[in-house]
Amino acid sequence: MKDNDKLVICKKCINDFKEIPYSNPFQYRGLYTNFKVPEDNICSKCKTELYETKVTGSEIKILFNTSHDNVFLQAMIDLKESDPIEYQLKLTQFNSQNQTKEIEEDKNNIPKCPTCNSTNLKKISTTAKATNTIMFGLLGTKRHKSFHCNSCGYEW
Repeated sequence: MKDNDKLVICKKCINDFKEIPYSNPFQYRGLYTNFKVPEDNICSKCKTELYETKVTGSEIKILFNTSHDNVFLQAMIDLKESDPIEYQLKLTQFNSQNQTKEIEEDKNNIPKCPTCNSTNLKKISTTAKATNTIMFGLLGTKRHKSFHCNSCGYEW
């Protein structure tokens, strides 16, 4: 789904499949986000007419990062149509929450020294490992290490 595309749904199927948990993005749940919209604009499952919402592709990305629950998505679709200002406020709030969550996840992926918790680290290069092994043979210790802490000197 492109950013400027409108979300197409089957109003009957989105309600019928609201209890199906989101586990596979290509499992049909009444949303035509990953499925090609039929040319006749008729749902392939229940044969009712499809509905083009006012929600765009870029907005659905924000909503999907918040929740894949059909009830939540239906409520947001209805909110955009009934109160676009409130919808934009909610969407902005969800987007900032998603960005905060991504920043927190990025912080958790930064390696830290197990001794002093510093993030001032240097990856031990393959050349340094090979040089240490050549110089000290089996007694060389760097061949099993990955990082060097620039703060306390610990290697692991």
